[in-house]
Amino acid sequence: MKNPLDKGRFRAALTLRGRGLQDAADAAECSYQHLNYVLMGERKPSERLLGALRAYLGESAWAWVTRQSNISPDTSPST
Repeated sequence: MKNPLDKGRFRAALTLRGRGLQDAADAAECSYQHLNYVLMGERKPSERLLGALRAYLGESAWAWVTRQSNISPDTSPST
């Protein structure tokens, strides 16, 4: 499986929420180091990890982080 995460966008999405990589790792129940390796492309993400990160970020941020959307989560219209 190809890694769908864009490292820069992922970190930016966390920053926009006032969160860090450790917060995302905790939410995904993995180590900071493992998540960092996944973002750097040195390890392949599991389906469980991707699902946990998707749930943590929310759908609009996930679409942006995985390059399915060019609208960053901070500029998405509120509903």
